[in-house]
Amino acid sequence: MKQHWLKVLSLVIPLNACSSDESSPAPATDTSTDGSVDGDSSGSDSTDSDATGSDGDTVDGSDGDTTDGGDTTIEPTAPSFHFGTDPGQNLSEAPFPNDLYLEADGTVGLASLATDPVLSTLANPTILATWDAQLGVRKGFGSGMPIWFFQATGNAPDLATFADKIEIVVLDGPEKGRTVKPQVFWSAPAKALGVFPAWGDYLMAESTVAVVVRSGGKTDGGDAFAADPGLVRTLSETDPGGDGDVTAARAAFAPLRAWMTDNTVPAGDVIAATVFTTEPVLDVAQAVLKGVDDFTLEAPSARVRLDATADAWVDGGLIEGEDLASYFGSPVAPHELNPGMWDGNRERAGALAGDNKAYTGGTFTGRIDRVVNGSFVIPSFNSRVDGTTILNEPLKIEGGKAVATAETVVPFTLYLCSGTESTLGNMPVALVQHGGGAIRADATPFATANCQTGVATIVIDMIYHGGRRKQAVKDGQIAPTEADIVNVYTGKTEGDPDYSPDFVGDPGSAAASVGQLYALSASLQPNLIEANTLSIVADNYAVLRYLKEGDWTGLVPGLAFDDARIFHESLSFGTSYSTALLALADDFKGIVGSVGSSYILNVNMPMGPANAFQAGSIIKYALGLVTTEQELQANSLVDLPIGILAWLAERGDSHSFAPYILRHRPSDGPLPAVVHSGNTWDETLFNMAQLTFANAIGLPTFTAGEPWTIGSDVPGADLLAATAWTNAISNNVTFGGKTTTAGIFWQHHACHAQVLTALCAQRFEHPYPPLKLLSKELPEASPICGLHSQIGTFLSSLLEGDVGLIVSPTATCNETYGK
Repeated sequence: MKQHWLKVLSLVIPLNACSSDESSPAPATDTSTDGSVDGDSSGSDSTDSDATGSDGDTVDGSDGDTTDGGDTTIEPTAPSFHFGTDPGQNLSEAPFPNDLYLEADGTVGLASLATDPVLSTLANPTILATWDAQLGVRKGFGSGMPIWFFQATGNAPDLATFADKIEIVVLDGPEKGRTVKPQVFWSAPAKALGVFPAWGDYLMAESTVAVVVRSGGKTDGGDAFAADPGLVRTLSETDPGGDGDVTAARAAFAPLRAWMTDNTVPAGDVIAATVFTTEPVLDVAQAVLKGVDDFTLEAPSARVRLDATADAWVDGGLIEGEDLASYFGSPVAPHELNPGMWDGNRERAGALAGDNKAYTGGTFTGRIDRVVNGSFVIPSFNSRVDGTTILNEPLKIEGGKAVATAETVVPFTLYLCSGTESTLGNMPVALVQHGGGAIRADATPFATANCQTGVATIVIDMIYHGGRRKQAVKDGQIAPTEADIVNVYTGKTEGDPDYSPDFVGDPGSAAASVGQLYALSASLQPNLIEANTLSIVADNYAVLRYLKEGDWTGLVPGLAFDDARIFHESLSFGTSYSTALLALADDFKGIVGSVGSSYILNVNMPMGPANAFQAGSIIKYALGLVTTEQELQANSLVDLPIGILAWLAERGDSHSFAPYILRHRPSDGPLPAVVHSGNTWDETLFNMAQLTFANAIGLPTFTAGEPWTIGSDVPGADLLAATAWTNAISNNVTFGGKTTTAGIFWQHHACHAQVLTALCAQRFEHPYPPLKLLSKELPEASPICGLHSQIGTFLSSLLEGDVGLIVSPTATCNETYGK
């Protein structure tokens, strides 16, 4: 994922900021487990509030006043955490999240975020006010947000004294009875003790969770914390009486009292606690898929982009024979068998060789025999056309289905392999999703790997990426208009000798792609972020329909795809934002993923090294945060507004759906075979959130000697129970009584795009945080050929039968492609 956020910061956003029972942890094992777009945000299901915010009262915290029941001032004699019991109180007057705020219909009823005396001092209240309307449509809280205990009195806590005093337990839901390993932090701006699942562990949607803080925690001055009187009354077996009404709190905390009784936890041993229910996520994603199912497909077309100046379509079409040589170029030694992408790596090749000579050759593509560039017409659920203007819209769901608000023309590239003429009418195919800030040409290395076994490959530009980075309205449809003057395979530019267009929108600023994805021009409105990220799911599900139902004869006569042999492959953002599709669609026989991650918005953007230096600044100014960029880079969990944003946008985030791919698959169909790769100390996405993602899916970790080891210096590595690889892995995991093949190998080097990049480079000091750039990047070879050998074996086994095989990713380029 390429990052250039700050270059267009002032152009992108308005700078309006104010001054089943399982033991804990849950590693994957072999055992059975049951267990430029306008910021118009009008819409029906999730709409912006018209309320305006105010600064509210500043909470100093030094005098220690707190409210119990909203009407009585209590002055504890010892340090304590707020535990107000009035459902109408401010968020910061009690632990949060908190089922005290759930209405009778299950929705969340909170006082205005903009007037909360703590939250309103941490972000722009005007922006917070626009979030209020979205609270009322939420049926629960976030599974990927921190848990906050706002301090009422005393000095800051000594975190070391809380290290073994905090328990996270799942009281109800798919993983009822499981305890989750916690991590704890202190947020000075919010004056709150924060709790979050330890890296490598996770919480699920549709679960009731309790967080319990046992006695023994102290301030940094050595004073022991005591329970707020409201908490004492709420947890007592019977209400001892006192000032204020605790009826609602006692009802909300009844599941916790039952758990305490069952586990002989005395109420007097608890100094802070909360109970909260995480919201469902599958229904919204299912509504999006149903909306796509209602769309009438058109035949795929050869048009790839709109020339906005000429107001005319540019066609791609079929490329084969001698034209492929000018299209991909000719690879030259010493990289004649390197299948990686050279965009951004040409100068690096000279640095690695020590001769400073840039690589000028083409791209090795193995058995790729034909390439088709064209487009699909796909329904849009996040955009509306108003004359010649494209407006970003929240999802509109009616009768359990997402309502299409526009049609969009989406460019694709299809790769066919040599020697597959006999299967042309029943072609196995892999659907690829490229990474963030990238273009669909990045699928070419996947296609090279897939052609080892005769599997075709198809890819589209992710929304707001590649050809779709710039868009215009043509005949009422949203059309891609990004220029195409650079061929990323050859490095040649329009006007150069032997130049051939690649028919792919040119690479450009990540801010213009990822920035649009996160609705930066609308100050990161969470309902728009959800609509945009779920559009990635909708787009790829539409492609799946085109593979199964589309009429391809106009582009390649006789071509049709085998709907029993469809695979999914992805990298980075592509892996992360495909999670909902992979959890809900039973069409994929095998899944190949790389460097996917949980908590994209609230952790990876501000803490992933390459992202953090740029995205962290944008998020800070877009929301008007008081947290500094350096604090966000070190631990973005400390920022309360980002935590709220993560909750309100989480139905489009990866962590919400990860456990549903294998551990708790919602369908009655078979489990797909899954192979992933990761790299520890990743320099684009945050490494430790990647560990969480892999474990939430249910992927066992395997090692294969250097560099395929998971370093002991990585927080969360202890939860992954790594096993040394010896023989081909098959049928090694069982979930819900179903068995499949699954696993992940971690490379202990920094190479984010390892499955598709020709070369790698380390640019930051390890470990992190803090984030420190090296004075000079350290280039190194890519493990791409070993990963391609692994992909070849995996696909071959699933083409021949129903059991996937996973081998180690250690083969050389000569061993993989020199045969």
